[in-house]
Amino acid sequence: MISNSLRTRSAIAYPGRRAGLFAVFRAIAMIATIAAVATIVGATLTGCAYRVGNIGGERTQGVRSIYVPMAINRSIVPDIQTTVTSAVVRQIENDGTVGTNDSMNADAELQVLITNVRRTPSRGTKGDANITAEYLLTIDAEATYTNRRTGQKIKFYVYGESNYFIQQDQQEGERQSLPQAADNLAYNIVKQIVEGW
Repeated sequence: MISNSLRTRSAIAYPGRRAGLFAVFRAIAMIATIAAVATIVGATLTGCAYRVGNIGGERTQGVRSIYVPMAINRSIVPDIQTTVTSAVVRQIENDGTVGTNDSMNADAELQVLITNVRRTPSRGTKGDANITAEYLLTIDAEATYTNRRTGQKIKFYVYGESNYFIQQDQQEGERQSLPQAADNLAYNIVKQIVEGW
């Protein structure tokens, strides 16, 4: 009872107390909103801009699109050039720093030469270490990036790899591992172009 009477007296003595706190909170919210808008306007007017995707290194300055012709295959694995080319184009698009375009409209060109596809034993079976259970598949390539705007030409060596287990058919395991190795190769190529060394 005493506490109720105290509440009643304080409500009678200070009728605008709740309304006053609400006004203070509303003023703080208004000031925060004005500060946020001022920050955004200030950043826009001073030329500070944000960009979706990677910023890109020196090699991609002025380049908005890259032409990727069909990769050249010098390995003994047939038709791998299609898989590698598709993986490189997909990785460029996924990265978002630059896009792909046809030869006439592109600012740069990326030529990929597949030099070798190797299979290396990486793990033996539990019972016998001399019997291979897992292989490492590696695609070796040479990439040439040409910035058509500056005339700069860069050649670099890169590889992509993937592991696969031998279950019943080694060739089937290798066939299923090739797209993963091509994706890893594409990632490494695009990383070299966009981020540099």
